[in-house]
Amino acid sequence: METVQLETEHGLQEIAYSVTPSASAHPPLVHLHGLTSNALVFAPMCETLSHQRRTTIHFDWPGFGKSPPPAEKHVGTGRVESYVKLLRAFLLHLNLDDDRPVVLIGHGEGAFLVWLLFYFSALLLVPVG
Repeated sequence: METVQLETEHGLQEIAYSVTPSASAHPPLVHLHGLTSNALVFAPMCETLSHQRRTTIHFDWPGFGKSPPPAEKHVGTGRVESYVKLLRAFLLHLNLDDDRPVVLIGHGEGAFLVWLLFYFSALLLVPVG
């Protein structure tokens, strides 16, 4: 896994992530794990999708898998908002901005954060199918 330092409202946060690139014109697939797991939960799916020429990306939320915990603890809705902002910063780091479609696949809290990102930003979500 690679790491990146992302600027947050509480300072820098290191995020561990993995990208399986493809030359496909399909939008990349970004997998977001829930509270009780880490990025490895999506490894079998990413392996299968890479054989179908799909770019897959998965990362560990702060404090999960290979991403260290946040330096400052967040409570209540501030934590959720911080995670949405962190997800947005991560997507922008990978040049997945408003002009480039991306498919976000979430499990548990990951799905909830996808919904919040869609609700609170102009990021284009592409229907799967």
